[in-house]
Amino acid sequence: MKRKTLLLCAVSLAGTCALRAADGTLIAETVTAASFDIYTSDNATYGAASSAEVAALPRVTWRIGETVTATARDGVTTTLASAAASAGSSAFAPDKGGVWTLANSEQGEAFVGVAWAINGDGGTLALGGASPFGIDSMQEGPDRRTTLQDLLPVSYTGDNWVGDAAKASSLTFISPVGVSTTLNRTGTGAMQFVFDKSGNWTVRLTMADNMVREAVVFISGGFVLVIR
Repeated sequence: MKRKTLLLCAVSLAGTCALRAADGTLIAETVTAASFDIYTSDNATYGAASSAEVAALPRVTWRIGETVTATARDGVTTTLASAAASAGSSAFAPDKGGVWTLANSEQGEAFVGVAWAINGDGGTLALGGASPFGIDSMQEGPDRRTTLQDLLPVSYTGDNWVGDAAKASSLTFISPVGVSTTLNRTGTGAMQFVFDKSGNWTVRLTMADNMVREAVVFISGGFVLVIR
């Protein structure tokens, strides 16, 4: 969002009170008493964990000539105002969970995190039976380390974890010696893959829209002869 220094008149003999930016841009004007909110956070990020919190969010506003859009986590965009003929506002009513991006053609962007539970669209993962597994959470990013003795679960999704059960994807495992194995999957879930050689494995996820995510998994283990 653009940062502005605001100048507000507290009393006006002419009967009109204006809220302007330091550069003279008119933000709001009234001839009668009016209440308003000014959001001054640097990152312009909101969050809502319930329907009540969604309803309590500030209204989305725009001025003459501005275009305002709301883009959901899955990339679907709704236009709230297009080259507005007059100033106006709209309540923010997200129909799905995830992080929404509110964009104003003149003022920048704001982000609203909406809990999946509000619309019940977070998806579920059902696993048959229970099995122990190790997770390396010490390294940054997608790259991981494990051993030949551990079974490493690998997650997959066809739509970047939005939750569409019909979206297809493929997982490609490239061994340290260049042997490639590709497995096709549908929806969102996790599977176990046997890494049968030590060294660096490349794991590549290709989603339905051809978006690719890639990680390198270092597998340690095997026969080691130590001579002393």
